[in-house]
Amino acid sequence: MGFIALAIVLRFCSFFPSVINHDESTYLVIADTLTQGARYWIDYTDTKPVGIFTLLAVFQMLIGKSIFLFRLFAATTLAVSAFLLYLIQLQWQQKAQVGIASGVIYLIINSLYTFYGMSPNTETFFNLFILIGLYLILRRRGGLEYWLAGLSIGYAFLIKYVVLFDVFAFGIFLLLEALRQKQAWQIFLGRALLLSFGFLLPFGIFFTYYWSIGAEDTAWFYTAIVSGRYPKSPDWIHYLKFPGDFFLRFLPITIFFFHGLWSKKTKSDLLLFGRIWAGFSLFAVMAPGIAFGHYFIQFMLPFSFVSAWIFGRNEVDLPNWVNR
Repeated sequence: MGFIALAIVLRFCSFFPSVINHDESTYLVIADTLTQGARYWIDYTDTKPVGIFTLLAVFQMLIGKSIFLFRLFAATTLAVSAFLLYLIQLQWQQKAQVGIASGVIYLIINSLYTFYGMSPNTETFFNLFILIGLYLILRRRGGLEYWLAGLSIGYAFLIKYVVLFDVFAFGIFLLLEALRQKQAWQIFLGRALLLSFGFLLPFGIFFTYYWSIGAEDTAWFYTAIVSGRYPKSPDWIHYLKFPGDFFLRFLPITIFFFHGLWSKKTKSDLLLFGRIWAGFSLFAVMAPGIAFGHYFIQFMLPFSFVSAWIFGRNEVDLPNWVNR
């Protein structure tokens, strides 16, 4: 409840404007047409995958078409994501204060700037499904949870395809962990198959639907061809200015982040995971070559995850300039 209260306080003034940006408006308008029986990519078209529109169509059918309630829904989504960051830190046997810091950082950096989180965007929602999947993976309770983890991340992929980079990060870490611990290959392959089956299921259902109405070529065109044409090749200055804007914008948390990435006090498996996740997530933000601030919402997950580690240190473990 604490995360929900903080999210509402931080984002309360954003609940009332009828329009924040055109992306949010597009999601709501197309979701509204779906509730009236329209077919996405047949009757109404956008370049994004179908996931965000179906999610908001369900929201409108269950809750209503109130802008206020939608913004409250977005704030609640962020609060639940913050709580999952807290639980994930505990799964790594971090101190409770590290988990709290991770969630609070995530809420704060999502609530400062219009195009870096204040306006609800696809990243706001697919981050939640990524975290659900990651939490279930780290629990390591059994086959059903691995399948559910894949299912959750698979739906995140159906909201935006850049989620694939988080999949790569988690998969590479699980492979390296299996090699380091000398796990039986049968165990690793079994988990990988369950994750893969769950991950592919949402996309399989979506594509089967378009095949059933004879529109598989249309679905393939928007999924593969249009998405493949989206990235640009900017000048090299873009690759300095775009991330530089983010890292300077969110000082001093940026200092905490880089301190966490290079700290020798962090246990090796946690440090390895943080580096892999942050690296792949940042690459996902940079790969399109377009300087849209909301792309960094995806990176805010590992950014908040790693930055919070500093709150688990004793003061004697930190340089004086960091303590200050």
